[in-house]
Amino acid sequence: GEEDSNQGKNELDCPECKYRSRSVKGWETHIARNHSTSPALRCDCGHESHSNVHSYECEISNFTIIRNGDGPIRRLTDTPVS
Repeated sequence: GEEDSNQGKNELDCPECKYRSRSVKGWETHIARNHSTSPALRCDCGHESHSNVHSYECEISNFTIIRNGDGPIRRLTDTPVS
């Protein structure tokens, strides 16, 4: 139903494996423990953060997952890695 179609919209996909999380903290912990990197979110407006609080404040709110000190991994809207 409609609830099922909206379920994936609130999930963060790991850019390295099939892991998914509805919690930013759980997502960050997974990436740090399993892929030995520190993830962050960079909004198209230029704001960078380790949380999704900015998504409630910004009209653009289109994020790229980044590694600290590294380039973008992929956009949250990209097809999940299989």
